[in-house]
Amino acid sequence: MLKRFLKQKIHLIALLFLAIAGSSCKTHPEAFKLAHQTLRDKSEEKLLEQRGQTATTMSSTIEQQLNDTTRVQPAEEWTVILGKASNLNQYNVVAGSFINRTNARSFYARMEEDEGYPAVLIQNESLMYRIIVASYSDRDQALNSLSIIRRQLPDAVIILQNSK
Repeated sequence: MLKRFLKQKIHLIALLFLAIAGSSCKTHPEAFKLAHQTLRDKSEEKLLEQRGQTATTMSSTIEQQLNDTTRVQPAEEWTVILGKASNLNQYNVVAGSFINRTNARSFYARMEEDEGYPAVLIQNESLMYRIIVASYSDRDQALNSLSIIRRQLPDAVIILQNSK
């Protein structure tokens, strides 16, 4: 950010120098316009190059997050608030976690009605509401499901059910 600011200042100083030099030498106005346009074109090229590099870096980071299937959270104890407890197994894919019950219910409804998941709304011992959208007894199945669900919901994680 500071680098870009300094480059802009240098460009402005160069432009000012050209304006002063142009007025003292009584150069033709077209020469000044050409120099100004050249300087502006170079600035735009550098800016476009920086934006391209930023976009490449961001898409690489997003791809890594989508492919990262190692996010298995520690086991929790919880209470089922909405949905069928019979839908739950040891490995549970959580699509969202909320402190606010209203937000959790709204997300639960969206997952169940709009997205078609067999959603279950739970509350853990830390009073967090979590929406489980898939549940498996096999770890590998849960990880496969997680990688698919993360394409739509990148913050999804797997939480183990703590046996009481």
